[in-house]
Amino acid sequence: MDGAKIKAAIRQTSAELAARTLQGRGPLWRTTEPEHIPREAVASSASCGQPLEHVTLKPGHVVLDVGCGAGVDVFSASRRVGQLGHVIGVDMTLEMILKARQLAEKYDYKNVDFRLGEAERLPVETKTVDVVISNCVLNMVPDKLQALEEMHRVLRRRGTLSMTDVIATHTQPRQRNTDPLDWAASAVGAITVIAYVRLLRKAGFQRIHAFDEESVRNKLQIQSSVQVNAMAFLASKP
Repeated sequence: MDGAKIKAAIRQTSAELAARTLQGRGPLWRTTEPEHIPREAVASSASCGQPLEHVTLKPGHVVLDVGCGAGVDVFSASRRVGQLGHVIGVDMTLEMILKARQLAEKYDYKNVDFRLGEAERLPVETKTVDVVISNCVLNMVPDKLQALEEMHRVLRRRGTLSMTDVIATHTQPRQRNTDPLDWAASAVGAITVIAYVRLLRKAGFQRIHAFDEESVRNKLQIQSSVQVNAMAFLASKP
């Protein structure tokens, strides 16, 4: 499958999502967000879990959200790390980054930073991040190993990775739906838990834990030929 075509389709789909207003359709799954989270950001979210609920953030931590969208998890993390901390959001869709930056200025978030970039080439310096989070993103990334290696690179020693994602419940045949728009809008790029853990190990992560995202796994609204479930993954950099 042509990675460039997949990314172009994802940008198209994400740009449409970024344009959603409060009256627009909801995301794949929407949690009850804290009151301080901009509702405009929630309107443009497409999550499948709560990566921040599986990790303890401390004041002063530096956090990176890979595939941040309009910034829901970035804004949530910003309160947890305090003014001494910093939260970076990276997304490859310009419309999402512009919306997130506008919301950060509108609602006076001082400790956040939104950067345009891809998961496989993160615009973040090596060993500068305490916690990496990602929410329903890796299933859409063509080169999943490279993306995980990049997350490993930016983490400091003993840093933590907390991801939620949709995963395939069984191994898919090699010849599955290869329409780029379907890849972007559904879950045809999802892989199994076993494959996920194998990639995490290959990228250099240790202490890997995978578990059902119980609060959302029965609420997914994904139209896909691939049977999927919501999972959370925790791992650490030695």
